[in-house]
Amino acid sequence: LQKKNKKLVYLLNKVAEVDGEIGFEERLFSQQVAEKLNINYLEAIKKDQEFSIPSAENERIIFYFHLLQLIELDKKITSKEIEILKKIGFKFAFNPLLVNSLIQLYLNHLSKPIPQDQIAETLKRYLN
Repeated sequence: LQKKNKKLVYLLNKVAEVDGEIGFEERLFSQQVAEKLNINYLEAIKKDQEFSIPSAENERIIFYFHLLQLIELDKKITSKEIEILKKIGFKFAFNPLLVNSLIQLYLNHLSKPIPQDQIAETLKRYLN
């Protein structure tokens, strides 16, 4: 689990730097995720890691769901977190309507589990 969490923070950081630099908010967000997962941020983002940003769409979707789950650990999603989730969705070449729908789905279910059929229905609506 620790290795998986380090991978998530590493990939989150890699996604943030896709446009050439990591902004203050993106770095802070990555650090907050690492803190929530109780892992060392600097250790997680070391360049010698063997992880890469997923190239297959289904792998990017799984990664995106992991991010959504991490963000909602504290049972709230801030406007800054939503902004970063939208940026990541854009960098992953997701339909903006899919990204907005997934974020809204999580916002609507912060205190209760999301029914799997609602997730499947949302994905089917926007994916080929």
